[in-house]
Amino acid sequence: MLVERYPELHFRLMWEKVEYPFEQCGENAVRHINQVERSLHAEDGLKAELSRFSKELCLNDVEVFYLYGLGLGHHITLFQEWLQSTPKRRLVVLEDDLAVIDACYRFGRSEVFSHPQIYLRFVPHGRAWHNVLLECAKDFPGTHFSMKALESYAKDKKKQRLSKLKLKLFRFSGLVHTYFTEAIHAHLIHRNLLCNLQHLTRSFDARGLKDTFKGTPAVICGAGPSLKGCISTLQTLQDRALIIAGGSTITALGNAGVMPHLALAIDPNEEELHRLQASIVQETPFIYGQRLHSKVFDTFNAPLGYAPTKTGGSAEDWIHGKLHLGEETIGGELGPEALSITTLGLSIAYAMGCDPIIIAGVDLGYVGLERYAPGVMVQQPIEPQGYDTPREQLETIIKRKDGKGRALYTLVKWVMEAGVFSKFAAKHKKVKFFRCGDQGLPMKGIPSMPIEQIAEQYCTKTTDLLGRLHQVVQAAVLLSITQQEIADLKEELQESLKRMVGICSDMLEEIQRVESQEHLSMFPTGKMMALSMAFEEEPAFPCLFEAVGFAFAERYRKQNNLTEDSIELAKQTWNHMSIVVQYYLSEPEFWKSPL
Repeated sequence: MLVERYPELHFRLMWEKVEYPFEQCGENAVRHINQVERSLHAEDGLKAELSRFSKELCLNDVEVFYLYGLGLGHHITLFQEWLQSTPKRRLVVLEDDLAVIDACYRFGRSEVFSHPQIYLRFVPHGRAWHNVLLECAKDFPGTHFSMKALESYAKDKKKQRLSKLKLKLFRFSGLVHTYFTEAIHAHLIHRNLLCNLQHLTRSFDARGLKDTFKGTPAVICGAGPSLKGCISTLQTLQDRALIIAGGSTITALGNAGVMPHLALAIDPNEEELHRLQASIVQETPFIYGQRLHSKVFDTFNAPLGYAPTKTGGSAEDWIHGKLHLGEETIGGELGPEALSITTLGLSIAYAMGCDPIIIAGVDLGYVGLERYAPGVMVQQPIEPQGYDTPREQLETIIKRKDGKGRALYTLVKWVMEAGVFSKFAAKHKKVKFFRCGDQGLPMKGIPSMPIEQIAEQYCTKTTDLLGRLHQVVQAAVLLSITQQEIADLKEELQESLKRMVGICSDMLEEIQRVESQEHLSMFPTGKMMALSMAFEEEPAFPCLFEAVGFAFAERYRKQNNLTEDSIELAKQTWNHMSIVVQYYLSEPEFWKSPL
């Protein structure tokens, strides 16, 4: 079993010296097993430990469960019914002691090594945890995860370490899940990219705002509950600090009587559209990303600034190449964990030369058990008793402490975002960063102060910021793109997609022909390889399909335990590609001429 499924473990057990965490007990197998169990499990007996473990086990909606600690494999009996209910569920056992694996193999439950839905991952040393968890995130895709340790492991390993491992796993899994989900459903994002091409002809290049407000204080506003306490001070800062708001914060500020100087939006989802439809902010210069929901533009009557962010993936890169927009981006240094529009505001404020940069309403936690400031949306307060219910990785609720050491509920994605702010401030030490108030999740290296004190100490100079911003925007260089260039680009994509319809049809016919053969002689066939190459040579491939096929195939293969050369995998992948091609061609909105 080891040679077949875990050849590396087999090699280690054969050639590495295994130091047992328990005393050897001679040749008496019964005594030996009892000694192993006493060493690896709770002192009051395995049965009692399993009972306690079972009572704390919550498997509702969990797709992948991580068990830290192997023991002799007895705990896997608690997962048998859960695994049997659907073949897509996975139990991943993490073990960092080779002797325990050896003991389980010799004296424990063999199902650990043979069950097709149970996977063992060995962590040879402390530095290996990062890579092991990252590989786990890639190998076991899904939405809902959970993690728990054997009692002896929870006792021997510090609780804080287990919490850190769990958080790291959820961060990795969340990012991988986000990548695969966006790649598989890329056509929904590309819908916006193609529709929003028309706005490029009347947009200024937001990269041209660089160094236009050197030394001017900037307030980056988020829509957290603490924003309410900042409103009265923000109303006095209209001519003393550049107020920057993104997404739902635009609505919150406008409804509270504060008009931001710059509005930012980039999210492609319907929720973003509904919030901005409720906004009274209409004429504030509007910086957008290409993937923004295409109907958001109907909610603004303002100068448009295009910000290349690379959040549109390979399609945005392809469009940039075709329209000669250059490779420079805004927010590129923030990293993959910068998942919110607020972090983009941070990058823009720095690029504009603002100093200090003040962060307001970015709580990254449920302050008073609320998620948003008033005026953003109808919201349901968090229910603490259900905080440990399995959720989507980045939306998983965890406990932390706020700036004063008080208990705080936050999300995995907010912990990641706090890290982005901290790293950004640490990288740009010449600029002063402050955070308003001590509510919410702390940001390491960014001091917290009352907004009144920050304003009194650092926002002392009065300037006509609206007039100055108007001049800057008017002087900004419009993107040198013509309507004819966009029309030509769309025509090229449309003609390419029409050819792709035929390629997909021929490929599915060839797969059906090969599938009908009694004895499969060669797979993939030469015709299939030629069709695959022809598909990848189409102009629409790098723009609309580069990540789609890979992401779908990887997700489908891993969820269904298929090999890479599976004919079923090829059929499902090309079915998906064919559907996506037809989707693009069937949407007349994509192919409209520019305004």
